[in-house]
Amino acid sequence: MLKRIVVGGFILAGAIGLLSYRTPARAAGEYTVSTIDVPASTLTVACGIDMVGRTVGYFVDRTGTHGFLFDSGAFSTITFPGAAWTAASGLNNAGLIVGAYGPNEFNGRHGFLRNGSSFSSIDFPGSSDTVARGVNNLGQIVGDYLAADGSRHGFLLSAGNYRSIDFPESGGGVANGINDSGQIVG
Repeated sequence: MLKRIVVGGFILAGAIGLLSYRTPARAAGEYTVSTIDVPASTLTVACGIDMVGRTVGYFVDRTGTHGFLFDSGAFSTITFPGAAWTAASGLNNAGLIVGAYGPNEFNGRHGFLRNGSSFSSIDFPGSSDTVARGVNNLGQIVGDYLAADGSRHGFLLSAGNYRSIDFPESGGGVANGINDSGQIVG
């Protein structure tokens, strides 16, 4: 009985020690809030940013919805060739940009990967609507797609292979971002 009390005392003392340990508080770093408005647009939405501050998103003007890249104070329009609607949603440090394009923002969309000035389509196999949302520095892409069951599901595209991703027992989901360790948020 004495052994149990002594062991229990050490465990309790250790737990109290851990609970009383505090990490020194850090002062909040300085930051700047900036407004991003594409000239002549009625709506600008920023969706992704890389390590050096390049930002992607989409804007609406009198001709429709277009993706954009904001780099060093200058805007570049991103429009998938022949598409009526384009939105950029993520980029990595190498400048790869992902997003979606299609006839409108509601259905019939296709994901895209832009590498320099070249575009590639991203379509989850068997889906009629795919949106690419994030890309890491390894080139892995995440997003979501419309499945035959009528639900949206997350996906991972890695080394040319697609994998469906759903939160357990949820019946659906969206993958919004992926870091270089392969951790996915959604």
